[in-house]
Amino acid sequence: MQQSDFARAARHIADWGHNDYTGVSAERSGEDLRNMLSGVAQADLADNARAFEAMPQIVERLRQTRNLWASAGYAIPTSDIGAVIDPTFVQTSERGKQIAPNAVNRFVNNSFALGRFSAGGIPQISAAAALTATTSVTSALPCSRFDFLPNSTELTDDAKQLLIDCALPILRQSPTLYLRVKSSSAWPGPKGAVRQIDVENTARERAEAIADFLVQLGVKKERLFITWTLPPEDHWETLDLLKQVEDRYVELSLLVSGL
Repeated sequence: MQQSDFARAARHIADWGHNDYTGVSAERSGEDLRNMLSGVAQADLADNARAFEAMPQIVERLRQTRNLWASAGYAIPTSDIGAVIDPTFVQTSERGKQIAPNAVNRFVNNSFALGRFSAGGIPQISAAAALTATTSVTSALPCSRFDFLPNSTELTDDAKQLLIDCALPILRQSPTLYLRVKSSSAWPGPKGAVRQIDVENTARERAEAIADFLVQLGVKKERLFITWTLPPEDHWETLDLLKQVEDRYVELSLLVSGL
């Protein structure tokens, strides 16, 4: 109903009650529901059917996700992923509905992409278009502290291994995703000891070092977006070593283009 008559679907949700829970009021049901769903990548039956066409790929993607969180030091479940996923309901529903294999959903947010490009290949999109059109951040990767050699923009061996464990698997497994590499550098004091341009250059060069390493591993350069930032103003030219440590980071965020 959300795809065929959105206003009616919104009214049904508002009339159901529980308006504080759903966030959909009777007075502005359509507007409220549209705002709420704008950040949700909804999947219809066709999307689900395509996603379940290749179970091994889904299992592998979830396995890589476990490894990603494990590399960041988080406890992960040990259950058998293959035994957890059962596609029977989706596949039976698909046969009953006889959906078109290439159907495109008409939800408010139709950016759900799992399996969408399995048949026709991966669409090509320029980096500029991906950033300026409908690209949005899906999640930040848990790895954010990468060590560099002292007073250098060269990655240590441990940092390279962290990139291999944390970022590389999901980029290989999800070729429609992009990666934003955002870097920050400390601005140590005393006042006047370090120029602002040098702080910015260090942050930029360290982000570039990470991007270059990923390219060496086979990630296409067009999928990587480099940004850098200064520390918060109250951390400028600080002698506080804890603040300096806090300001040395590289944030890796997955981006998806609303294709």
